[in-house]
Amino acid sequence: AAASKPADTSRKARVPGMARYRSIGHDDVVMFDAPSDKAKKLYQAPRGMPVEVIAVLQAWVKVRDMEGDIAWVLRDDLSERRTVVASTTVPLYQEPNADAPQWFEAARGVVFELEDDKPDDAGFVRVRHADGQSGYVELGQVWGI
Repeated sequence: AAASKPADTSRKARVPGMARYRSIGHDDVVMFDAPSDKAKKLYQAPRGMPVEVIAVLQAWVKVRDMEGDIAWVLRDDLSERRTVVASTTVPLYQEPNADAPQWFEAARGVVFELEDDKPDDAGFVRVRHADGQSGYVELGQVWGI
């Protein structure tokens, strides 16, 4: 029998259902270096920042942020609300097409709420900006899905 071809893991985190993402649910949530409120405080995360869930330990969740940094956060400080963050300067298109008119460009670090967490065949996902403007971003230009 022929050997099976290894799975392509280069897009693993971008396949819906493969990675578990959440967002920070409150303003200025403290991120710790261990699962304890007596642990070292690493930084404060803003409301809406997407994080990838790595592990859950009772009331604590180990997460990774867009920069790849690992931290622990209280489970109660996370939200099911799905967001993505611009990993570069991101055009927000009016239609899911790079030739479509743009609403505007968002700088790296801008957070969008996901309106649909399933990218279309062309690699676009529908998002909403904090100002209420909805549109489409290319999957490869955002982190958190």
